[in-house]
Amino acid sequence: MTSAESRKQGFEIWLERFAENPSPYPTVDEYLEAVTSRYKTTNENLPPGISELRNLWRGLIGINPGQIAIVLGEQSAGLNEPPLVLGKRLVATAISKENPAIKIVDFRAQSDVVGSEPGLRRIVLPNPHQPDGIETVNILSGKQYQDSPTSRVPALELDLQRLSTTLAKIYGRRNPNLGMLEAWFDRVGEFKNVAEFQDYLLENLVGQLVEIIPRRFIDYQLETEIFIKGGYGLIMELWPILLELVNKAQDEHNIRNLRVPNQDEAPFYIIFHDDPSSGEITPSKKPKMIPRGRVLMEERDGKRIFHWCESPHARIVSASMSEEDIFDQIYRGLISVVFRTIPRAVILSLIFDGHITGGGALYNIEIAEIFPQIFNGIPHYPITYMTPRNKFNEGIFRYNSYPLRKTGAPHIHEALNAVIRNAVSLYDMILSIDPVEASQLIREVINIKKGNFPFNLRLDLTKSSYY
Repeated sequence: MTSAESRKQGFEIWLERFAENPSPYPTVDEYLEAVTSRYKTTNENLPPGISELRNLWRGLIGINPGQIAIVLGEQSAGLNEPPLVLGKRLVATAISKENPAIKIVDFRAQSDVVGSEPGLRRIVLPNPHQPDGIETVNILSGKQYQDSPTSRVPALELDLQRLSTTLAKIYGRRNPNLGMLEAWFDRVGEFKNVAEFQDYLLENLVGQLVEIIPRRFIDYQLETEIFIKGGYGLIMELWPILLELVNKAQDEHNIRNLRVPNQDEAPFYIIFHDDPSSGEITPSKKPKMIPRGRVLMEERDGKRIFHWCESPHARIVSASMSEEDIFDQIYRGLISVVFRTIPRAVILSLIFDGHITGGGALYNIEIAEIFPQIFNGIPHYPITYMTPRNKFNEGIFRYNSYPLRKTGAPHIHEALNAVIRNAVSLYDMILSIDPVEASQLIREVINIKKGNFPFNLRLDLTKSSYY
């Protein structure tokens, strides 16, 4: 692998998780028709006990009886993400214009427990003076937190001075939007961790560009409530059959790149709010190796016991808890929980009637196949997304990137290709447009198209790219 390939690899993997195929619903109206149909099917066919849980959990979110609800899924990566992430906000705004009664919820995954998202720490910018046309900036330059979830990394560990210096080098100190970004950076001390600060940055940008900002729910806060209000019991009951059916679905669809947990792994992760030693946790008597982040479980004397490793470096089990211990420490505010991807997908599909994603989510193929087998023939909720054109040869936004406005740079074509594909971080777009003019262009398109808003739209913001 060349050095250029090594620098790009994390972001490319992240980007290519998104849609490889067009949305199955060409327009908002066709998507809403599928969502409405699924809502009716769910209400008519969900078993009574599960229906009670669905209504309880929907109440936690403020979904009224009879109201259709759609969820946006999002990692807390802030402006590190590619412009594609704004696509779901365009769709949400178009839906709200077409049907204001629909509740749209922003589910924010702040707890990347196992470090699965390489883009959470790295920023990719076009730079026609670099051999591959891009420049990457690692905003967590030290080794101490490189493997830690961003919700566990203090916000002040971000190397924002390095980022500001790089942005000034590429976009010019006089860039009209650089001062705005640096004013946002100056507030980093107000945030507890990197995930919260990343969310703040993204919401600042979103607030400038679109009219509708859905109510936001944080994963560990909502899922801990669901966990103690029936979620733990349901998922523990379903966990063995879920794993069996997901493995079977992967075999049938020849899916080889997604690991399915083992039977002795718990369907959730544990998040400590303080030092683990302060929680009266019983040290494990089992000197057993365990991958960071995972929680193992076993039956002992008729009780279910959970083991995990809290340290991001050690791999020896550091602590154990019984079911009673976990619930006790949740009620005392010492820990929270987040569900693993497979049970999370099931729970979200039980609560909501549709999902707008950035272009793809892990295990959706498998869950779509097994959900009807578990829940009385009810289909997995309809999923849609803004679709890049020509298999990533074009992104959903067209704009005139600021560092590419001068000709003669040696690698202008490589940098231009990255921008056309939207394969760079949102920092490039925000430093290349007038947000006021861009917002007006977005509003005009949504107001004109409304229910006919297409998911393969390429939105032209070049008129806002000149200053």
